[in-house]
Amino acid sequence: MDSLAVALLAFLASAVVVIVAGMNLARLGDAISDITGWGRAFVGTVLIGSATSLPELVTNVSANILGLPGLVLGNIFGANLLNVAIISAVALVAGVRNVYGGGQRDTLMLFSLALTLAVIALAFSITGDTALAHGSLGGAVLIVAYLAGTFLVYRFRTTTVHISGEPPATERHAGKVYGQFALAALVIIVSAPVLTISVDAIADATGIARSFLGVLAVSIVTTMPETSVTVVAVLRGSYRLALGNLFGTNAFNLAILFFIDLASADALLDAAGPEHLVVAGSGVALMVTSLLTLISSRLPALRWARVLPVASVAAYPVLMFWVFRLSQQ
Repeated sequence: MDSLAVALLAFLASAVVVIVAGMNLARLGDAISDITGWGRAFVGTVLIGSATSLPELVTNVSANILGLPGLVLGNIFGANLLNVAIISAVALVAGVRNVYGGGQRDTLMLFSLALTLAVIALAFSITGDTALAHGSLGGAVLIVAYLAGTFLVYRFRTTTVHISGEPPATERHAGKVYGQFALAALVIIVSAPVLTISVDAIADATGIARSFLGVLAVSIVTTMPETSVTVVAVLRGSYRLALGNLFGTNAFNLAILFFIDLASADALLDAAGPEHLVVAGSGVALMVTSLLTLISSRLPALRWARVLPVASVAAYPVLMFWVFRLSQQ
């Protein structure tokens, strides 16, 4: 069996494991929300968003240690762009007013946090970042902004109301629920590094630029836990959990640049090329459309924004083709 076949098999096997582990997190997130009363937006942001971002964290730290900054940035920016396209597609199927209409103050705060971090990362990518003794200036700004924003999401949290067809979880079930959640997260952590190695091997065997593979292949696979959680959450009617998961993931993906930079002497955002800037800028633009769609449920003057998810879904394949062309130059 040649090296390309082995790499493809490793890629597919690790992808399946990551997807299966991620599929349980929506159910467990609902249960944790019932037990703690923290609110679905906060649970989606901190617990599920962080857990489903573990593939990005482990994959990107591994890739940075291997000296693949283009793959790291492609994965982070590409995953965030894909997440917005995913929630837009889900909203078109489940109903834009259903998905975005239940947004409370904590959801609005979460959207604002994800957008703010995306703008900060884009700004440092354009102007250049500064490496510090430990980490980078951009990473430090991102982690401080993330922690402050997460506190505000918790501060403005909305009390959880049980809405799924299953009996609500109680304190009696807490140990079992937390254990299952930790197990699913552990499976994701163990499986994720295989993605980095397999994509690097595929890039070598095919000659396709690593930055494009990071935007496309790795970002698609590492966002599959978010996708499965989002679909399951929407089917359960937990729309705020779905929004909290995807936009919490977007915020967490950018905050982990702080930890990724700790594993390198260079500032990662300094390695951003034209293709990364296109994806990062497009991610900012699509997040603005999602924020406008969320606000439209409260402001009748913005009812026109409810068609923006269509534009987000249509723009994604066009942007991927543009990135591919840039990565080949």
